[in-house]
Amino acid sequence: MFDNQNHAPSQGEQLAKPWVERIMHNPYTLFEDRIQFWLQVRTEWMTSPLVADSDTSSPPLPTDKYLCECHGAQNEQSALMDSSRISATARYEMVALIVDAFYQAAALQVETLLRQVGYGSPPAAYACVLFGSGGRREMTPWSDQDHGLLWADVPADQQAGAAIYFDKWGSVYTKLLARLGFPPCSGKVLASEAEWRGSISEWRQRIECWTQHLNWENMRYFSMSLDMRTCFGETCLEQQWRAHLQQIHEQHGYELNKAIVSNLLHRKRAHNTFGQLICERYGVNAGLFDIKYRAYVPIAQLARSSMWISGRLNRSMATRERLQTAIAIAHLLDDVSIKAAVSEVYQWWDDVLLSRWQAGGYQADGWWNCSGMVDPAVLPPARKMALRQNSHAITKWLRHLERRYTNEK
Repeated sequence: MFDNQNHAPSQGEQLAKPWVERIMHNPYTLFEDRIQFWLQVRTEWMTSPLVADSDTSSPPLPTDKYLCECHGAQNEQSALMDSSRISATARYEMVALIVDAFYQAAALQVETLLRQVGYGSPPAAYACVLFGSGGRREMTPWSDQDHGLLWADVPADQQAGAAIYFDKWGSVYTKLLARLGFPPCSGKVLASEAEWRGSISEWRQRIECWTQHLNWENMRYFSMSLDMRTCFGETCLEQQWRAHLQQIHEQHGYELNKAIVSNLLHRKRAHNTFGQLICERYGVNAGLFDIKYRAYVPIAQLARSSMWISGRLNRSMATRERLQTAIAIAHLLDDVSIKAAVSEVYQWWDDVLLSRWQAGGYQADGWWNCSGMVDPAVLPPARKMALRQNSHAITKWLRHLERRYTNEK
């Protein structure tokens, strides 16, 4: 993860490094001791100023001003002073590296546990893959589990045994991560669920099924699968699956484009006719702004869908890179309207990410949960303006796509 000596560490890598090293070098042998050690590391990280101080209102400082090669209570005042001035890019890169380390360590532990209880070694090459914000490397410290399993095809007489092994693998993995404070996805996008695990052939069949019946639910699952990213195991399996995606795009691209864009139109609007941010009206979140579903998710979905439409499917991509790619493609095609709308969204992307971070999270029943809600009163005026401008840009981008795909006869 940090082995390339010719690579100058980024801000996020420097912040993540001490935590990743502790996670990957668990000094204990017994299972319960290892779990308690990882839980201790997770708790220290979650309560460190890097996470617990969710203020993002100050301008970023250069790396040497905020870098704190420490954890726990070391240099706490220094870390607290600087934590509000870490850039959005560094924050999310740090989280992705640390959460990946937890997920990778858990995967190795699952293999060990299954050997100990008689399941033996994995019956085929496999990959643990992430979806959602994990697939896009945009997790927050409070994000839930979103993962699946992909394994190589085996001879017919070995398929039942492979299915039993990976069924158990997914179940143990999900429970182990839950013990470390990662809540299972409420939508059950989990390796413990049959819908999100299978051999490479089963994944191809799954995609064929989703794309042959273009209803809302199938398009939702299909779009979610585009975020697939290998976290542990054989990356070549993801590449095989992506090659099949490319074939589907070449065969059924336009009809799928229409269905995907149609799904995008179902969203929570972020601003009203007067340009004001729309806050929740009822319940415990009354008066709060849903930064996740009114700002962050619509952009992530638009950027992801744009990569599908343009056929950029060969690898997983973060939303930032997808936006940059969408702008470059629009420039090459001289697509002025799309380029202008995407450029506006990209301009305010950091403000969306920082507001999403500022929404923070909470701990309940041993799990850290993402809030997704932010009080507009605590946002700086410039941040609120950015969210309003971003909402207008999302609307323009959607209207361009709607006219291009869903209104044609």
